[in-house]
Amino acid sequence: MLLILSIVLGGLACLLTISVGYLLCLGWVYYFVKEKLVTRVCPVKRFAVLIPAHNEEVIIEKAIQSWHQMDYPKDLMRIHVIADNCTDSTASLAQRLGVRVLERHDLQHRGKGQALAWALQIIDLSAIDAVVIVDADTTVDKAFLSVMNDRFVAGARVVQGYDGVMNPYESTMTCLMQVTNVMKNLLFNYAKSKVGLSVHLMGTGMCIGTDVLKTVGWRAFSIGEDIEQSAFLAKAGIHVEFDPRAHVFAQEASSLGQAYTQRVRWSAGRMQLFGTGARLLYEGVRTGNLQLADSGLTFLLPNYAMLANLSIGGLLLVSMVEMPGCHMLLVWFTLLLVAQCAYLFMGLVTTRPTPMMVWSLAFAPVFLIWKLMVDLISIIKLNESTWVRTRRSSSNVGGEPPTRM
Repeated sequence: MLLILSIVLGGLACLLTISVGYLLCLGWVYYFVKEKLVTRVCPVKRFAVLIPAHNEEVIIEKAIQSWHQMDYPKDLMRIHVIADNCTDSTASLAQRLGVRVLERHDLQHRGKGQALAWALQIIDLSAIDAVVIVDADTTVDKAFLSVMNDRFVAGARVVQGYDGVMNPYESTMTCLMQVTNVMKNLLFNYAKSKVGLSVHLMGTGMCIGTDVLKTVGWRAFSIGEDIEQSAFLAKAGIHVEFDPRAHVFAQEASSLGQAYTQRVRWSAGRMQLFGTGARLLYEGVRTGNLQLADSGLTFLLPNYAMLANLSIGGLLLVSMVEMPGCHMLLVWFTLLLVAQCAYLFMGLVTTRPTPMMVWSLAFAPVFLIWKLMVDLISIIKLNESTWVRTRRSSSNVGGEPPTRM
């Protein structure tokens, strides 16, 4: 039995080593590989903006106002709010702000993916060049559409923008999330884009060409609709670019209680698609398709918290149980944690942290324990696909987060 446990832990250590090594390599790419700059061009592309909203009266006004301030010709953009099964004043508020409101009432087919697929059947795709999808809790930088215009003129078919934190200084948790957010956007997605690898959609700030929507469509209806749609794009051989200049900022949950529903949904969404990732990885390796294999690997990579929890769990086991090879495993898991701390430090430096952000790292152990419980609870949520609204606050502390590019 102890031998079997040792073999299992050895296998876990191998998988974690691949994950950590992959992240560190991408971190190196971010710092030392230059990306070819995209030429600025005159605005020519026509965009439809879709904002799915479910009872978002607290924040929808701020989201729409940021689009009204867009530095892009108004005749080349059209804003649509998808008021999905709303029972509040989201629709009336959006209408008063001069945007087109698409009201949907369908309790049998609930979810953000269902709302998007429904809206894409209503709007005239032949009259636009691309569709931008942003969440109702986001604001956008005024240059967002100009950046997307540059990308699409240069030949892009799908582009993911920088998904930033709107309120990085509101609480200890939002400070910590700002650090990991920069790691996800720059050390991971931007680094992949620099070497020509496709990135996964992030749920908001994504721009999809109408040619892609006409051929692939929107077919993702799980609670992880963004990464599920990424799988369909990968299978179709469609490259998703990343541009850190196209900023959207989302309001981050300021406490563990406020974040609970959202994080369970995200975690369950990723777990639902584990099999999809495994199949993509296998097919990519079998056919020698690097893009497909990398996309599959991205599905299988544990998030930062899960990676740390698995490493800590492995270290505790080999410390407490005498088993074959325990000394080697002890060193192995220790090195894995050291490497993850180095990666976190890399992210902290990239964020250009304030003292409050540095102190927020003391909250990390509490967050890891909480995230472990969230991941365990997510296992029983795998069959859920409903769109559960995250509790919002009308407050917003902080502004544009510091980034390094």
